[in-house]
Amino acid sequence: MTSMLERLRSARAVSLAGEQEAEEGFTLIELMVVLLIMGILLAIAIPTFLGVTGSAKDKGAQSDLTNADTTGKVFYENNVSYNAASDSSPMSSGYLQSAEPQLQFVAQGAANSAKNQVWVLTSTNGNSAMYGTWSPTGVCWLLVDNEGGTDSSMTAWGSPSPGTHYGYYLASGPGSCTAQSPTANGGSGWQTSWPAAPAGK
Repeated sequence: MTSMLERLRSARAVSLAGEQEAEEGFTLIELMVVLLIMGILLAIAIPTFLGVTGSAKDKGAQSDLTNADTTGKVFYENNVSYNAASDSSPMSSGYLQSAEPQLQFVAQGAANSAKNQVWVLTSTNGNSAMYGTWSPTGVCWLLVDNEGGTDSSMTAWGSPSPGTHYGYYLASGPGSCTAQSPTANGGSGWQTSWPAAPAGK
């Protein structure tokens, strides 16, 4: 009996010692290693997340311009001009707004800081329409649809050849996103497809 009691006391002592060790928790070095690993993971994840966020904003701006251009082409097909008087003279932001209510069309040069805002400008000969919108990444995205030859009003835009052209330039704010050639201020120049966003944007 005495032997059995001693064994029970010994087993209980071992059990209590194990519980005491378990309650001691992590050492300072272990905590520092965990914090270091978390810091490394955050250093990798945050830039990646910010890059994806910026890319999504630019893609959203490009999508808005593509949708605006699609609506504008319908007007051109119906009137054989962007300046025809049968529906609107010239194609106005009001016409586009009624035809594409998902976007907000504003006058060229207006501070288009709200989501889905697009400005539109037509050439004097009615052959071309230009659309622009500002992305929070600091890029002014541009799209021009040229259905015919150039005219003097397109000189400031870089006079792209017939077809649909895409570009951007860096803009400090929505108010500085206006109709101008994408060859200035870190611009991409006119291209036949959406150019990649500038580095860091």
